[in-house]
Amino acid sequence: MVCLRIMYVLLILCCFSASVWADDTDTQVEDQIKVLTFPIPLLVESEEQGLFIDLAHAISKEAKLPIDIDIKNTPRALRAFRSGDYDILMPALDVMFSEEKHVIKSRELFYRKRDYVFTLSSKPLIKNIAQLKGLRVGLTRAYPYSQTLLNEPGIDFVYVDTDEQNAQLLSVGRIDAFVVEESSGIQAFRNTNLIGEVHYPKANWISEQDVYFAVYKDGDGKHLEKRISQALTRLKQSGLFEQIMSGSNTGL
Repeated sequence: MVCLRIMYVLLILCCFSASVWADDTDTQVEDQIKVLTFPIPLLVESEEQGLFIDLAHAISKEAKLPIDIDIKNTPRALRAFRSGDYDILMPALDVMFSEEKHVIKSRELFYRKRDYVFTLSSKPLIKNIAQLKGLRVGLTRAYPYSQTLLNEPGIDFVYVDTDEQNAQLLSVGRIDAFVVEESSGIQAFRNTNLIGEVHYPKANWISEQDVYFAVYKDGDGKHLEKRISQALTRLKQSGLFEQIMSGSNTGL
């Protein structure tokens, strides 16, 4: 009888322990990583659409990191990231953090930002920065242009708020050239129905910048960067990265 009682007590204890262990396992779910980005034609169309968005979800799945993506315009995105409200900024470039030493960039890059010079089809193609000297060149405010371009003397830079405004200025002769990343430029001329009036040298970009994921050194920043870079490396090795960035990925 005593043995039966002991066995009964042990059975209850085992059931209780199993229940507690299961509850602990269920609660060991990682907090969502807050990812901040900004609109870029083709690359970031919305919180769910764009090549960079697809890549972020692929990394999330590969690294087993739950993410929540938010989009703000570029100036607001940079302010929000610097305030510590978000864990990751993508895309990030060195020109965004020239004075900040506490930002970690992912060791594995995922894009190279190449800026081109768009001109009217009736004008010669411009293939390097030196050819911009003496010209009125349209730039878009808050756009991360390379310091090589901005520091070049002899160029009359004209700043406006949107790519579409630059496209229109070029079409009416208010500027001689418009410098912009390829996909953004093409989209701006499409939006203004001017795509047939311009050209650019696809094989000759005037500047190139590394693009990466940015995190802060504080807290788990180093660990987070390591997981992101390792996941991105595996995606490249598997071929999925190339599928995503070429737009041929059919789903995750």
